[in-house]
Amino acid sequence: MGWAVQKGSSAIAYKQGASVTVKSNLKFYAVYKKVYTLSCYTCDGKTKYKTMITDVGEACTLPSMQSPRGATFLGWSTSPLQTKAPKYLAGQTITMSKNRKLYAVCFPTEQEPDLKEEQLGLPDAAKYSKVIFVGDSRTEQAQRAFYALFGEESPVFSQVSFVALSGSGLNWLKTTGYEKLKAEIGDDGSAERPVAVIFNHGVNDLNANGPNTGYVSTMLEVARELSEKNVKLFYMSVNPMNRADYEAFFTAHSKASYYKYEDRLLAFNQMIRSQICNGGSYQYLDCFSYLMKTGFSYDGGKKVNGVNYGESDGLHYTVATYKRIYAYCLQMVNQAG
Repeated sequence: MGWAVQKGSSAIAYKQGASVTVKSNLKFYAVYKKVYTLSCYTCDGKTKYKTMITDVGEACTLPSMQSPRGATFLGWSTSPLQTKAPKYLAGQTITMSKNRKLYAVCFPTEQEPDLKEEQLGLPDAAKYSKVIFVGDSRTEQAQRAFYALFGEESPVFSQVSFVALSGSGLNWLKTTGYEKLKAEIGDDGSAERPVAVIFNHGVNDLNANGPNTGYVSTMLEVARELSEKNVKLFYMSVNPMNRADYEAFFTAHSKASYYKYEDRLLAFNQMIRSQICNGGSYQYLDCFSYLMKTGFSYDGGKKVNGVNYGESDGLHYTVATYKRIYAYCLQMVNQAG
């Protein structure tokens, strides 16, 4: 920490780099403090990615890491060569009580299953008259990819529709999006079987001040209004993103848009679960945990029938991942009480 002028003292008289005029023999005594080191390694454990030094008992925020070619960075674990189910997430804080080594968990893209049309699932016709997905660019890209692959008239989507806009968030939902949703519900909101609505907004609202508290009041007001219709409400988790990939993408494209951080995303999901879904107005769909357990992939800029459905920016997914998110949601909605 620096130098003391008395042996055994912790009072720092001079810091590193300070100048002292020497007029006689001098003695200085090193002042130390105990710290712990967190060493983060690549997936194979051969290369150290980052070293973080933390005071005893203080919390350490785990870093992001750019996904290696052909794989997706998911988080951190205590064992090398792990491909799924990280023990710790980027953006998560851990209290240091000893020196630790962590290894990147990276999911190989080639291992992700690519569901066929008939494997996507169908809404339970005995339970629901319709299922509506409401969201931002992730929902919009999934819709575009599905329609490009299977056609808008596919029987798979006969009871499913989408209300989505790229870049949208709370402000769009409060105005245009909500009106579009009510129009999409239409007469089905008075049908014998309820309409299931799955919200998936939030990733565009990870502002510097943390989760926007307006989400709680807005979504609860939406629930009160839609309770007059025959609607069953769900809120899907804001699904994973990679800050390191995201910032690398925007740097390469000379765009300054560094506001999507994992810790904000984790806090947002906690807000959804505890404040929006806790009262029973919504059921929480924890797709985030599902993807972490099973793996997922960011999009590589490929095209489906000539339609570009995204870029590798640490935010948007491959069609294979969108299919699995869709199938997971339908399965959970069908199982809901």
